[in-house]
Amino acid sequence: MKRKAIIIQNYLSPYRVPLFAAIAASESFDLTVALMAPNKPSYPMWKYEFSQLPFRVKSIPGIRLVLPSQEKPQICLNPYLLKFLNEEKPAVIFCSGFNPSSIIAALYRLLTGTPIVIWSESTSITENIRSFSFVRKTIRKFIAALSSGFVIAGQAARDYILSLLPKNSKKPIIISYNCVDSDWLSSACQRFKEDPAAWSRFRSVYPKKNILFSGRLIEPKGIRPMLEVYKKVIEESPDEVGLILLGQGKLKEFIQNYKHKYKLRNVFIEGFIGPDQYPKYFALADVFLLLSLWDCNPLVIFEALSCGLPIICSNRAGNAVDFIKEDQNGYIVDPFDIKGTANKVLNLLYSQKIEEMRSVSREIVRKANYQDSAAAFVRIAKRILS
Repeated sequence: MKRKAIIIQNYLSPYRVPLFAAIAASESFDLTVALMAPNKPSYPMWKYEFSQLPFRVKSIPGIRLVLPSQEKPQICLNPYLLKFLNEEKPAVIFCSGFNPSSIIAALYRLLTGTPIVIWSESTSITENIRSFSFVRKTIRKFIAALSSGFVIAGQAARDYILSLLPKNSKKPIIISYNCVDSDWLSSACQRFKEDPAAWSRFRSVYPKKNILFSGRLIEPKGIRPMLEVYKKVIEESPDEVGLILLGQGKLKEFIQNYKHKYKLRNVFIEGFIGPDQYPKYFALADVFLLLSLWDCNPLVIFEALSCGLPIICSNRAGNAVDFIKEDQNGYIVDPFDIKGTANKVLNLLYSQKIEEMRSVSREIVRKANYQDSAAAFVRIAKRILS
């Protein structure tokens, strides 16, 4: 007989659906995903027929608070969650991070003894930059003390969880990597390159060599140091080099002004790119560049790896660093080391072993797959319940 498991999420994003479907396919657990804010302003408006998904979805009534001091200014408050949990009587609860719903789940744990598992991407870097870090850490230590185990997104997240626990803690900590549809991205890139006419037209718009960034155009993504690195690269490169930016955000005007000020004619601000066009840019790029100042677990790294790109990745990009092997498929850099980072970019642009690096990227991303990530949830739940 299957036992009830509940996963608490703010909203249901597309890349989570295959993960939850794989968990629901387990013979051990009957899965419900409880959504705290599925249709609120500033959340991506993904549309689903919940009844058609291979797992149950329940929207929990609540309110959303906006905190203008943060780049992602949202806190969901759902007191009704306690009543919902009491009605469902799950065998195990997975809490997404350390948020107000996790506090409610911890209270339910105190009242009923039901085990809770914290599913966290947080790292020391992403947490220490936030306001009231001492208060936040105190609350998180309390929640961690009540938790029966942890599902984390990588080594940096493991280190952060360990910082919340007593040194002699034996609570299980299991990695479940975030995932993207690697096979689809890789195939889409290859198909585009194999269309000579389309490839030639697209390729002709950009320089011989190109650096790609995809993400929100905001301060935490390291947009300012990225532009400085690019300026240094084109000063040293014997060929023209393009910088292609995919995404939207508050710094778009700053980027445009920077481009005009320094006459950077090969900076391409492409804006939001839909999924049908998205793989083309990864097929075109020679290097992927991410200089985040703080970032939990950027999925775009998994996308770049799937497309076989060598990567320059910030040492502040949380759990993404687990997928970069120094000098084998890229480099981990200090985002404020402009000269050193520019040299690394140039090394990749003119590397003699670029095809080997592409192969390493494609191979290493295989460990981030939905089946293994789902198995981590099932494994830790079985361990706790046994």
